[in-house]
Amino acid sequence: MNNISEIEDFSNIPTLDGDIFRHIFENNPQAIAVIDIQGYIVGSNRKWLEIFGYSSREMNGFHILDMMPDDDQASMRMIRALLMKNPGWGQFEGFFLKKNGEKVWADITTKLIKDSLTQAVSSIIIYADINNGDPVENIHKSSDIKSNVLLEKSPIGIVVFRTRTLLFANMAFAKMLGYDKPEDIIGAKDFKHVAEDQRKLIIERNVRLEQGLAGPNDYEIICLRKDGSEINVSVNTVRIILGGEPATLGFLQDITERKCIEKDLKKSYEALEERVAKRTREIIKLNQQVINSQEQERQRIAKDIHDGVGQSLLAVKVNISMFKTNPDLYPDRLERGLMLLDQSVRELREISSDLFPSVLDEFGLASAIRLYSKYSLGSAGINVELDLCDDLKTKKETEINLYRIVQESFSNILKHSGADSVKITLENRNDSVRLCIEDNGVGFNPFQTMQSRNHCGLISMKQRAEGLGGIMLIDTDTNIGGTKLMVILI
Repeated sequence: MNNISEIEDFSNIPTLDGDIFRHIFENNPQAIAVIDIQGYIVGSNRKWLEIFGYSSREMNGFHILDMMPDDDQASMRMIRALLMKNPGWGQFEGFFLKKNGEKVWADITTKLIKDSLTQAVSSIIIYADINNGDPVENIHKSSDIKSNVLLEKSPIGIVVFRTRTLLFANMAFAKMLGYDKPEDIIGAKDFKHVAEDQRKLIIERNVRLEQGLAGPNDYEIICLRKDGSEINVSVNTVRIILGGEPATLGFLQDITERKCIEKDLKKSYEALEERVAKRTREIIKLNQQVINSQEQERQRIAKDIHDGVGQSLLAVKVNISMFKTNPDLYPDRLERGLMLLDQSVRELREISSDLFPSVLDEFGLASAIRLYSKYSLGSAGINVELDLCDDLKTKKETEINLYRIVQESFSNILKHSGADSVKITLENRNDSVRLCIEDNGVGFNPFQTMQSRNHCGLISMKQRAEGLGGIMLIDTDTNIGGTKLMVILI
């Protein structure tokens, strides 16, 4: 803000401007008060009264120091210096008191006014920019307040219309539309500065306002600049009586940048919503695939128990029954039954190990992978090369999920790859855990496979890796063959 404490004489304001000044003072959205040289308030506008909670009758004659908290000595010193007409106190920040005792933080700008005849300071204008937040964190805004400069130097565009004709415009409004001075647009008719498709509505609004058929209006319009470009403008209008006839007083602000930000935010929000919706659909699809996978696993286990352990136990029962009926006739049935019972125990251990390997719980992930490699890939005649870190310090949950990824990967290698060689690496590197499974098979298309409704293995592995806070990478090509799957946990 510029320091505006220099004394101004605004006694020569033309009558029309003086009327406008009175209306602007009264209806300005910024809080303004006038005090005499003893510090007593002799005038205050509606915004000032609204903020501090007083009526006009209560406020007039109120001393400005009585609006300052007793503990804010710095602000009180500034007010006293102001009353001594010290031009160094043109702007300061401090607390003011509402009628109910509540404190509000204000950015204060002052203006000393002198009488045109005596050249003596007759009164002081106080402009208060109220900030509701923490005064230390707020970025305080204020404008250059000077008698008629309230019109000319206000950062807010100010206009007066009567019967669709622009009677007055300040410099801020002229610059807003790209003109050098207000005179370039004063006298314009039928709101030519408003976008053509909105003019009819604006004319109707102002006619109703001037006729007293509508109250103050707050709305947004699109204005046309001198070069033909468009800007977004917020408008606040009130009805005033000027020279005995009704007119429209308007306060306008360029909100183009804000509207652009809002538009970008809306696009970002819509894009985020779409991403969330897409992710939700993927999760629903994955959940269904997981449910289907669980059902398939249950069916497989039931089949293994029925066709394997179940049949073996039935044979044990038959053989022992035959031995019990006639031991002399069937002496070998007991031995055969015991052999079948041993086979059933082994099958149950295999099923249990597949559900949750005891070696993982007892000896750790590296030992579990070694054993599983031997009995799955090794039994299928695939050459397995292992480079496993035995001193892997991770949570049990991490080991279980990595083991399940290994199981699913081995299953895919056995079913689809046609590989005869597999290399498995498990290591700690740069505070991260890395699992790498590489085969020399035929390769595949990961994207196509993940989109298939009948294959949820890759999605399941990916979800497990991400659930551990890591990522899963797949490098494969059907043209040159081979697949490298890497899980990295940070």
